[in-house]
Amino acid sequence: MDFYKKYELLEILRGDRVRVFSGRQIATGRMVQVHLFTAGKTPESEGLIGRARQAPAEYRSAIVDIGDHEGTPYVVTLL
Repeated sequence: MDFYKKYELLEILRGDRVRVFSGRQIATGRMVQVHLFTAGKTPESEGLIGRARQAPAEYRSAIVDIGDHEGTPYVVTLL
């Protein structure tokens, strides 16, 4: 599904190599944080995403989605 059909970006919270937005998951209305890895797929972004996927269960439960939108990796977490 298209990224912008899943998430609405509301406000940028931080921005440099990883831009962090407050957002809303459209299907549920749930408030989330969207972490966009604006440098694309790099060893750094791949390492961070790999760690997110392998995080202990208590942390993984805060991860809503991990994906790629037009070459930009992203992680969506609960607010």
